[in-house]
Amino acid sequence: MVADITHLREQKGLLEAKLQNALKEVDAKTEDLMALLMEVSRKEAVSETLLSEEKQRADESRGQNLEMKSRIESLLAELDQKNHRVQDMERRLAEAGAPCTKHEQEVAVLTSRVSELEATKNELFTRATTITKRYARNDLVNHPLYFAYYRITATFPS
Repeated sequence: MVADITHLREQKGLLEAKLQNALKEVDAKTEDLMALLMEVSRKEAVSETLLSEEKQRADESRGQNLEMKSRIESLLAELDQKNHRVQDMERRLAEAGAPCTKHEQEVAVLTSRVSELEATKNELFTRATTITKRYARNDLVNHPLYFAYYRITATFPS
């Protein structure tokens, strides 16, 4: 019986040692888990910040795209108006019979302006259709057409 008690005490000692090792392993794993949770939390915060910034950039790009489309429509309307004016001037010139120097000069100026507006329209159309590529390159502002509006309004106020 004493041998059984001794044997049971030895088993108890071994089991307690195993229990202590298991508890240490659990503590170590808990620490590792906490570190991983903190890392995940940090990465999640960074991801949320990046996502927010990208959403803001996308919204800004959409706004610029709408602005460019509006400007193109405005330029197209102005171009159409100028074309009608040129046609009217050509008709009046033809009705007058003899070409007048003043009318020829005005037609030349208007024809030049129509050509300029058509070129600007084409550039703005290209800019509007390539906004996604330029957004990917982060090149939404650094473009000569960005300042075309100011050049046009300075020449012919709307």
